[in-house]
Amino acid sequence: MKKICFILILFNLLLPISVTANPLAKNSLWNILQVGFSFDFPKEDLENIFQGLVDNAEEILGNDEEEESTDVPMIRRDYVPKLFAGVIEAKITSKRSIESLFAAKIIYTIKQNKIKREVKGKGLRFNELAGVIIDLELDTATLYTKNILGKHYSKVSLKEYEDYVREKNEVEYVPTKYGFGTIFLKFSKVLPFTGENKEDKVTLRNRLCDQLTLVQEDLKFVVDHCRDIIVKPRLVELVELNLPDEVEGFPCRIVYQESVGQIPVPTDLNPNLQKALQFVGKVLEAFQEVKVEVKKVKGGIVDDIEFTVPEGYKQVKSLEKLETYFPISTGGSWDD
Repeated sequence: MKKICFILILFNLLLPISVTANPLAKNSLWNILQVGFSFDFPKEDLENIFQGLVDNAEEILGNDEEEESTDVPMIRRDYVPKLFAGVIEAKITSKRSIESLFAAKIIYTIKQNKIKREVKGKGLRFNELAGVIIDLELDTATLYTKNILGKHYSKVSLKEYEDYVREKNEVEYVPTKYGFGTIFLKFSKVLPFTGENKEDKVTLRNRLCDQLTLVQEDLKFVVDHCRDIIVKPRLVELVELNLPDEVEGFPCRIVYQESVGQIPVPTDLNPNLQKALQFVGKVLEAFQEVKVEVKKVKGGIVDDIEFTVPEGYKQVKSLEKLETYFPISTGGSWDD
């Protein structure tokens, strides 16, 4: 089982490169599958599995076509913006271990004192959903989740919610586990770091964005944030945990990378597989990342009903109880 998990992890790291028709990556991926699974599958079946996965890799990874903003064209800095109300759609992808097969869609629904961050699974987690609703006027937070364990939610005070999320300290590579974002959780606001912000560096969804780069030990964050999408900072901070103070606008693109070096290679592998791993070692580090990118911005009136839990969800008494219904990770452990 240990060997199978190891081979699956390497396969999922190489799959995104194979989509780009990189011959070396595709050959290495084939070598891993052939050596690792030939004892379980006939060669003809293995070839069919390999070709089917490569042919459908974009769908498995949850790739979308680019969507342009339906909001105003390029905003000039002499324009005085007001608080944003409307819907912002983003995509989150995770390229680490088995979780490289998981992508998700994030939908932010925003009103003056309310925000809902809902995550809808794609690819292998197409039937999963998680959300968080923050209401500053009612001083409440509502978390809800839908997966194979059913539909459940819990509604608590903002203090209870903040106490709960304060205990979270790891980036979650299953994007549909929580409604809130965890991408900044490994960033420390007390430890030294280097940072640089370049004003109007990039244009996303027809809007000028500053580009902020933060580096702390082996961590690197690149945040394209738009100061023309005005959302109350407290709302954003409550759904994007541990948001750095340097992010002054709405985060339209976040790339988190962690340098982890080469993964340990089991010593009981076939020599041909060991050779294939030489290629993996060269590209592995680039795939240890989480990326969130806004794909669509639509301003407009938002009805209060959008900030309620969908029908059919069962209420539980506490967030701790709700957590027992969260989906679990399916990869990342060498000893499973």
